[in-house]
Amino acid sequence: MKKVFLDTETTANTKNEPVEISYIVCETYDKEFQKYIKPVELCMPSAVVVHGITQDMLDHQGIDIKTNFIESVKELLDNQDTYCIIGYNTDFDIEVINSVCKEYLNVEYKPKHSIDIMKLARKFIPANEIGGYSLDAVYYYLLPNQLTYLLKSRSTHSALVDCRLTKEVFNTIVFKIFGDSNKPLEDIIKFSNEPFILEIWPFGKHKSKTISDVYTYDKQYIQWFMTKCDFRDSWSDLVYTLRTKYGY
Repeated sequence: MKKVFLDTETTANTKNEPVEISYIVCETYDKEFQKYIKPVELCMPSAVVVHGITQDMLDHQGIDIKTNFIESVKELLDNQDTYCIIGYNTDFDIEVINSVCKEYLNVEYKPKHSIDIMKLARKFIPANEIGGYSLDAVYYYLLPNQLTYLLKSRSTHSALVDCRLTKEVFNTIVFKIFGDSNKPLEDIIKFSNEPFILEIWPFGKHKSKTISDVYTYDKQYIQWFMTKCDFRDSWSDLVYTLRTKYGY
């Protein structure tokens, strides 16, 4: 099983189509892959100011999502059983790719093995010591002496940059949790998938508030999340917390 660090940047529009797919295949020498994709829908301004990928860039550098999307995912599709997909909130990126694969390629992207580093971070780093579990915050928490490198890397936010940062975070947090940077992937997968009770609401208008406060003051929002939220499955620990601790 090979480690593959994956990330996407998206339109943040109705279909949330990818505009960049990047990944790093860890072999004797790491192999980096990056593709820009011209989507059907336009990028929302809120997304452009984060990743800096403009419509003009996509018009000149992007492959057409309808006719050439296979160029960006063929290796991933061909190795769904042998690649362990590692990322930050990995389920989101997998679903972004899977949605386009189903629509334009008539296939599904459902890798057999994956590790979500955000889950590892939530289990290892106390919420009151970090303030939020963004990739950058976790990177700085684990590697404080690398702040200058982190800030320089963030001068251009891209999926490939996230892959590189994610790889460093993964190697560091695995060593800190297990005391062994060569821990078998099977053991890390098992540990990361074990359900975990959250203390802090992780996204949206209540991000960084305690879940107990959200439960006390906005049960309607919790009800929406549990019954109508399209991306609920991407927050399995939150679902587990609400079911186990609050009876949803």
